[in-house]
Amino acid sequence: MLLLPVQALNLDIWAENRVAGLVDIRVDSRVRDAVKALELPYEVYIEDVQAQIDAQVANRVGKTGVNPEWFTEYHTYNETFEFVTELVATYPDLLTPISIGTTHEGRSIFGVRLRGRNNPTKAVMFNGGQHAREWITPAVVTGMLYNFVTQYGNVTEITEIVDNLDITIIPILNPDG
Repeated sequence: MLLLPVQALNLDIWAENRVAGLVDIRVDSRVRDAVKALELPYEVYIEDVQAQIDAQVANRVGKTGVNPEWFTEYHTYNETFEFVTELVATYPDLLTPISIGTTHEGRSIFGVRLRGRNNPTKAVMFNGGQHAREWITPAVVTGMLYNFVTQYGNVTEITEIVDNLDITIIPILNPDG
């Protein structure tokens, strides 16, 4: 049966369309010959994924500073940490840096506590980067944080939220992932 050899290869499945009978997988160079030996029809979309990632990283501008331009690129753990640190320095009356621990690989699981004028009794926590390859959620919760602090005092709804909730934001919950 074909299923057993495929399972033994531990392939990295990226997408699956059962209706069309298609599967997108990343094939590690160490098992490429074994996959070819299965004699399944295939088409190569990206010859070298790592080379494409390296080229994209090399062309990044690496936007810094507390401004909306920061959100036009993907950011690393260190860049996200620096951005949040800059937000804390820029808005010390609203933000308190926190760490909820250290990962197995020694990275801080950092975040912030956001509080306005009131002493709220309700709390909420937002986190991003909980699962491996979860690239958008760190940007989403960091964007939420940016909007909360930059619009506080200017947008009534934002001000009410910040004043009435004890908000914790952890941009990257699983930095080892």
